[in-house]
Amino acid sequence: MSEIIPPTPVSKINKDEGPANRRISLTDPAPQPSVDLTDEAISSVLKSDYSLDALSKRLKQSTETCEEFARYLSRKANSKSDNYTHLKKLSRSTNETMKKNTSNKLIKDDSFVKQFSAILSIEEKLLGFGNSYVQSVIRISDDLNYLKESIKERRKSIKDEARKREQECLEAIQLAEKAKIKYNSLCKNLEKVRTTSPNRTKFTIKGAKTTLQQEEELSSKISTAETDYRSKSEASQSIKKKLVEVYRPNYSAQLRDLILEIDISLSLKLQEYTNFEESLLMHLAVTISPASIDSKKPSIKNIASSVNVEKDLYDYLMGFHRKTPKKEYIPIQYKLHPSFQNSQANYNANFNLSINSGLSFSTTGGNNFGTASNEGLTSTSTITPDFTQSVVSTSYIPTRTNRGFSSLGLSVAPLPGIIIPPVKLKTFGNDIDTLIRFQGEENFVPYIVKYCISLIDLYGLDTEGIYRTSGNQLKLQELKESIDSNPNNIIQIIPSNNSASDGEIYLIASLLKAYFISLPEPLLSNELYPEFIAAARLPAESRVKKLHQTVYALPDGPYWTLRSLLFHFRRVSQRQDINRMSASNLGIIWGPTLLSFAITNPDEKSYQSKVIEYLMLAADEIFEAE
Repeated sequence: MSEIIPPTPVSKINKDEGPANRRISLTDPAPQPSVDLTDEAISSVLKSDYSLDALSKRLKQSTETCEEFARYLSRKANSKSDNYTHLKKLSRSTNETMKKNTSNKLIKDDSFVKQFSAILSIEEKLLGFGNSYVQSVIRISDDLNYLKESIKERRKSIKDEARKREQECLEAIQLAEKAKIKYNSLCKNLEKVRTTSPNRTKFTIKGAKTTLQQEEELSSKISTAETDYRSKSEASQSIKKKLVEVYRPNYSAQLRDLILEIDISLSLKLQEYTNFEESLLMHLAVTISPASIDSKKPSIKNIASSVNVEKDLYDYLMGFHRKTPKKEYIPIQYKLHPSFQNSQANYNANFNLSINSGLSFSTTGGNNFGTASNEGLTSTSTITPDFTQSVVSTSYIPTRTNRGFSSLGLSVAPLPGIIIPPVKLKTFGNDIDTLIRFQGEENFVPYIVKYCISLIDLYGLDTEGIYRTSGNQLKLQELKESIDSNPNNIIQIIPSNNSASDGEIYLIASLLKAYFISLPEPLLSNELYPEFIAAARLPAESRVKKLHQTVYALPDGPYWTLRSLLFHFRRVSQRQDINRMSASNLGIIWGPTLLSFAITNPDEKSYQSKVIEYLMLAADEIFEAE
């Protein structure tokens, strides 16, 4: 027989065992009428010949009822458990799918999605109550099964002992009955012989017997039978008296107590079950529709009614209010070819570098790490036309589908001096969106990134080990502090001559890496990190599409900055025969910087480098080509 788990004591019912076990009741049970089981009529029944059969049958009915109740609770609990599990999986998967599709811009991100997500979270909480309820019902079922088996064993023991005593009484009565029948039969035979003629002779096997002889023989047998009859009758009466006065009251009381025990337990378990039912429903009701006093917990109805369709559409359309027109819809302006214009002033006499937000400056010849003036920083320099033309050639005018951003590149302008907002903002350590808002609305790539890329494109594409070899750390720290103190000091990284040494290129490359390392969050964001790693694990035929979707989910600043970096990396890797920097090498160096430094798993680190490598290879498909 399998092991039986002991039942939970009644004293421990309704303790804090989860939401379903905390009783919340609005009604109290009605008082039950009391009866006296010591009544004289009841006592006579318990002593009667029907007591054993009646009590044994009633106890069996109670155990069968207990078994049926336990079976119902077990089946109900299993059914609800399967249902809750399925609903919880459905709710969770729906919530995760909606969050993923929202980040991928496949579904709308408005008040409806937010309120629906809140309702799903409430439903998961409700399912948690349901799981607690299921565990409580299973425990009741186990308690009832243990009680049933225990009562059955004790019933059998009492019944066997009672049957033994009842059988002894029956056997004694049956023996007395047989003695009686024998005695009566001999008496009848004697009367019959006495009415027969005295001279009549009866022939038997033993010979002929006269009537007198027959009478004497029967009288002797009757005497013996009478003695046997009397003794057995007295014995049966004695056994019956002991049965009625001693044994029956004993086992009847035991069976009665067992009946009361199982019936009271069934009643208590039924009350406990209904308490759990009521508690579950009350918790569901309070969660679905909290009391109006508790304003911090809105009802599901209030959550659903807070969807504002018109405001959602208004907010969505306002997102396009400040978009610049799409490049393909800008009319072509007539412009005279430069060969027909008057020659411009000598490029070596004056150089002006302008950012499309209005930032422009001139430099003074000398050490490229000299200190810039804080009063306008306007001076003269000897910068060759090659650098000017190269900066212009690296100007990018990308168009992000449905977003219509303007040029992100550098351009030559005749504006004197530097025009930078007077507010001080550190370049290193601030997120990209904050920095580009400080630079100006139309500048979606930080100035420091633009300048470093432009200078490396112009002077450093043939430098061996670019990005692998670190620059002078002391100069790098001084340069970072100078730029943080005044953004205008970015001009210090511009070489003073028509060329730059390897040391200067390594310093510019280290400055670019230092900027991305200083970001509060990696460029490709912690939120989208799993998506990029998952894309790198995909086969080639589906990888580009996944990368495209994930990149498009980036905010504006990181999106355009990543575009500038990737096309720059492409130009570096195209000179790998000279600079020894292939796409794979660049991915190894830049993967932790642009994704995450916190990963220590070697396998995942390899996928970080593959993400950058795959993005470089698919840049023309993900972004508009330069």
